[in-house]
Order: sequence, then C-alpha cells, then structure tokens
Amino acid sequence: MTRFWRIARGRCRTAAVVIALLLVAAACSGPPGGDDERGAPAGSYRIGALLGLTGAHSAISKAERQALQLYTERVTAAGGLHGRPLELVVADTGSDPRRAVDEYHGLVREGVVAVVGPGSSREAVALRPVSRSLRTPVTAIAASDDVIAPPSEATYMFTGFPASTGSLRAQLTYAQEQGWRRVALLSSDDDYGREAAAALPGMVAEFGLELVGNQVFPPDAIDMTPQLSALAGTAPDVTLVWSLNLSTAIISRNAFVLGYPGVLFQASGAATAQYLGLGGDAVEGTLLQGSKVLVSDQVPADDPQGPVLADFLAAWRAAHGTPPSPYAAGGWDAAHLTVTAMRTLDPALTDVQQLREAVRDRLERTTGVPGTLAVYTFTPERHGPEGIAGLAIIRVDGGRFLLEQAY
Repeated sequence: MTRFWRIARGRCRTAAVVIALLLVAAACSGPPGGDDERGAPAGSYRIGALLGLTGAHSAISKAERQALQLYTERVTAAGGLHGRPLELVVADTGSDPRRAVDEYHGLVREGVVAVVGPGSSREAVALRPVSRSLRTPVTAIAASDDVIAPPSEATYMFTGFPASTGSLRAQLTYAQEQGWRRVALLSSDDDYGREAAAALPGMVAEFGLELVGNQVFPPDAIDMTPQLSALAGTAPDVTLVWSLNLSTAIISRNAFVLGYPGVLFQASGAATAQYLGLGGDAVEGTLLQGSKVLVSDQVPADDPQGPVLADFLAAWRAAHGTPPSPYAAGGWDAAHLTVTAMRTLDPALTDVQQLREAVRDRLERTTGVPGTLAVYTFTPERHGPEGIAGLAIIRVDGGRFLLEQAY
C-alpha cells in the first residue's frame, strides 16, 4: 500500500491506494463526479476530514486523524468500496469555528462525498446552518446535543460520539442503582462543563435524586480545593466531576488530601492513561464514565461491541504500538458510520451531489450499529446516539481501569 501526501490549497490530502490492478479497474469505472482538475485518483470516493490539527484541540485531533487514516486505508487495502479506493482529504480548522466553516466550503469544492469531524462541539455547531445550504453530510466527533438540534436545522449533521446527556444518564443510572441520593456537581467553566451543569438539574429530578451542590472552576485552574471544600459541606453521596485532561487528576488529588466525603465520579474527560499516571494513589477507588476501549479485555463475550473493539484495538496497536485514546476511538467510529453508509451506495452512481444525498439518507437510517464508544441508532428526529447503550462505568483499582458496569 502506498500513501501519497500533497499540500493543496492549505489542506493535506491523503490517498490510500492498493495494487495496480485495483487502480486500473477503478480508472475504467470512472470517478464519482468525474476525473476533474483537482487531481483526485481516478474512481476514488473522497471523504473530507475537518480537524483542529493546530490550536487548542491539536492533541485530540492528532489521534482522530490517525484513526481516520487507519480506517480508510484498511478499507482500501481490502478492495475499497465497490472496487474504488477511499481518499481522505484532511483540512486543518485551527480549532476555530470560523475557519472550520471556511474549510468545510473548501472540502465541498474538492468534491467530497461526506465529511467527518470536527472534534470540538463549538466548531461542529458552527457547521450546522451552512451544512443545510451545502448539502454535504457531516459526522462530527463531538458530544454536544447542540450539534444536531433542532432536527429541522440539522438535516445534514450527525454525531459519531456519545452525547454529554448520555454520559450524565449513565452516571445517574449507576448512582441510582447504588442507592446514592445526594448528588453534587463540580464542573469546569467551558463548553464541556457548562453543558453538564445546564442538563443535570432536570435529569436529577427525573431520577428522583437530589442535587445538593454545584461548583464551577476556571478551565486553567490548578487547585480546586475551595470548590471541593464548599461541596463537602453539603454531605454528598456522590460528586460528578465534569472536566477535561489535567484538571481531572488535580481534582482527585485535591479531594484525596482534603479527605473528601462520598464517591468521586468522573465523566469521560478522565478516561485516559494520563488520569492514572498523574493521579497516582489519589485516583484509587474513583469511578468514571468511560469507553469500553479502556477495558476491552474485560468486555463480556456476548457484548455486541466486542468484535468492533477487537478489530480497532488490533489495528491500532499494529500501526502505533500503543493503546488508543477515546479520541482515536471517536475518529474510528465516525469513519465506521460514514463508510457503513457508503457501502450501500449504488455502484453506478457518479454524480457527487446524488452520492452525498444517498449517504445522508442512509446515515439517517443507521440502526443498532456497534461502535467502539456506543451502539448507534439515528432517526429523522435525532442524528446522534441516545441513551446509555454501549457506555461503561469504570473503577480505578490497583493503578488500572476495571470494568464496573457495561450498558
């Protein structure tokens, strides 16, 4: 397999190509939309990737890009779709919503059939209005329900990542099962934390629980002891923590020193090896709502996500030699959903816009598709996963992640 890298109009284009016979056959069949002046491999299906390769989301987007490349290259190496290779056209959004819109326009001009990404909710939300006019389906790697709501404005927007409300629901379901009634929330003052803070009061009431405290901290804070001290005075049974990256470990260390009461229950922002490494003894016994990717060797044999997890992990470890992050899993799922929809395309269809409409229509009928992060079902009323199917509750024990509960 050969990979060709080119710089074209500010975006990096990856073409995954297999043996010469496949290229000859694809060239004879003719490209979708024509072998145009942009120099696409003859007969390829183009998939756009909008990723913040620079800026605030660069670390996350690197893993997402690697997963997208790995998935599309494997499909092409296995014969492609209807004998045609996949071409991944990668555009850097700079982690900026306005630039994401500009790059989305550029990808549409490049003749992509569908777009995967971006990986941040704010960028994805910015695409929602323009996607209706450009009529090119987008499968975002973002958790916010705002990406796909209201449905009338999100006809071309989908999400290949568990929703924040689904993660909250999994946490509250587990809390209810354990008999914990008094719930507190500690969240970062950013998009991730604010969405949880807005949704939690109504959801707590739905579960018959009581929200006893709610504290917020700046995303760049390095000591959350004041917020934890305030929450400790409310005597919570469980404290839900919604933050990302370094702050998740800091909170656990602060709570450990403070002798914080009740159970510390992190959201998916803590579902990384960094949480274990930086948290040390302080994270022992803490819970988190995370991906089954972290505990794939503990997933029950009859779990519908089992084969997908095994395939992803084997491919990733062979390519990179390290365990994948949940962000890589998100990129894999978004590619999987998009390509699964594309497998149903009429091989004789060559008009690019007709291909886009066909992919959009098929994505909307996604039903029970297992991914690494969730089991995906879309409807005309909701273009993202709903509920807790495919989610997991994980406990830290002995410096490793253990599967506590699979949903």
